[in-house]
Amino acid sequence: MSSFERAGEPGRIEARGVSIRLGQGRDAFEAVQALDFAIAPGEFVCILGPSGCGKPTLLGALAGHLKPSAGSLDVDGQPVEGPSPERGMVFQHHTLLPWRSVLDNVAFGLKKKAASCHA
Repeated sequence: MSSFERAGEPGRIEARGVSIRLGQGRDAFEAVQALDFAIAPGEFVCILGPSGCGKPTLLGALAGHLKPSAGSLDVDGQPVEGPSPERGMVFQHHTLLPWRSVLDNVAFGLKKKAASCHA
């Protein structure tokens, strides 16, 4: 089955002209510049590149934690406009809430999902 035949299946990811600018003012820099790609459902993709080329930045944008400064990111034909329970990522550095216990840190995402279901 070609990637064109799989277009209706869930899991399609598309980037069109995606640029991601980080920082403010004179310290700002473009971590990702004019990136285009399409990943068909079921495809396995590996992002390779040297340190500092924007790999975690791109993944952060796909997860909805960063907003592209230009272009568009779509998952299953819908724009990525923020975090979603349908997508997730493992962070490069830990993101624990130090004032919470291990159990509370693990349960945090589940509580957030339950709250949005009741809203």
